[in-house]
Amino acid sequence: MFRSILVLCVLAGGCSLVGLGGTGGYMDARVAPPLEVPAGLDDSSISDLMVVPSTSSLGRLTGNQKVPRPGQLIARGATDPVKVQKLGERRWLVITEAPRSVWPKVIQFLADNRVAPVEEVPTEGYIRSGEFTISRGRRYRDAVRQIVADSDRSARRVELRLRIEQGIREGHSEIHIRYLDASDAPLFGWPEKSRNVDVEDALLMELGAYLKDDLDRVAVSMLAQEISTKPKAWLAKDGASPSVLRLRMDYNRAWAMVTSAFANAEVNVTDSDRDNAVMLVDMDRDLIEGESGFFNWFSGSEELEIRLKPWREGYDVSVFQGEVPAPDELGQRVLLLIREYAT
Repeated sequence: MFRSILVLCVLAGGCSLVGLGGTGGYMDARVAPPLEVPAGLDDSSISDLMVVPSTSSLGRLTGNQKVPRPGQLIARGATDPVKVQKLGERRWLVITEAPRSVWPKVIQFLADNRVAPVEEVPTEGYIRSGEFTISRGRRYRDAVRQIVADSDRSARRVELRLRIEQGIREGHSEIHIRYLDASDAPLFGWPEKSRNVDVEDALLMELGAYLKDDLDRVAVSMLAQEISTKPKAWLAKDGASPSVLRLRMDYNRAWAMVTSAFANAEVNVTDSDRDNAVMLVDMDRDLIEGESGFFNWFSGSEELEIRLKPWREGYDVSVFQGEVPAPDELGQRVLLLIREYAT
């Protein structure tokens, strides 16, 4: 009974947060502190049903541009807070924590495994370990050395490079690892691949398990906050031009990201031309419903053209209806859907 009362209080409080009866609307809304459950009571059934999306990724407003509406509320099923993503021979960890929280935990993982960093650049999310030696046939107490000994029988003097980046979605991070032979590892830069991909894969799994067990611990690096200022995917708009989803990544990953987003959102891709960076999608109105009446002309579904175009650090994704850009609100909602469902 008590829990039912708590839930009703949350629902009632939620109505006042969004200002349904006020004059300021969503622009004047303030987020209240989360509900605190008294000690000794179970809070497992009380959580945020929807996270209010941020408009921070829309960039600066100039001239007479209007204040943007909040991003679309897209309901996604429960996802694993830590998972390994793969694209060809590339693999990386995705974790539902911001880089500033992930950085100190990765440093602690290395310390727990007696792999001391010799170079740390928190503003770039870069870590280089000191070299360590592997002896054939020896059993190790730490996970890192044992993984190397089990998966790379020819290993002798090796080192690790780690890179923590802002994830595709806000509040997410990506972690990349390179496992290298210390005798010929480049002193600077990020190597294209590891000495042994099996070791890289096993190290990512071990680090992922460590971070998953450590999710409840609060840790923040002030120096690593700058990583979050370099987003991997954000809405960009230049003047009167239509909005684009700007991706800081190479073409292979950009194409795979857009394709996976439509698959996850169950959007039907009717045709695709990877060589020319174009795909056609049959977009369901229910997925991108805007303001009341805005999409009244949009009956059932609409075929839209998604185009990828290079920019200096990656690729822009844009939405077209035939040969002309889609109306900007429609385009923004499709682009937000891509970002929210991307993996």
